[in-house]
Amino acid sequence: MSSRRPEGSVPNCRNGNALAPVGNVTPVSTETASRVPLVSYLRLEPTPHLVANECTSCGARFFDRRNACAACFATEFRTVDIPTEGELVSFTIVTFAAPGVPVPF
Repeated sequence: MSSRRPEGSVPNCRNGNALAPVGNVTPVSTETASRVPLVSYLRLEPTPHLVANECTSCGARFFDRRNACAACFATEFRTVDIPTEGELVSFTIVTFAAPGVPVPF
């Protein structure tokens, strides 16, 4: 068995197995792509901010698309902007990143 990962895959931190890429990548110019790795829930214009899918039934928020709410099982969502200011209650230091992206970030 080969120890090489498939091109574009992400290593599993526990056992080194390859995982499929996660999320929807938004095509952007080379200049923008070199600044920030983009996903569908990150918007750079007019100012950088995150966008979530909010359950119309209970208000739970999720990044990326969902078929049903994990909190109440409803299936209707609306897109909402996430505030850019607030109280930090948790954080993570990334030590594994996509090729070409310096860590930690």
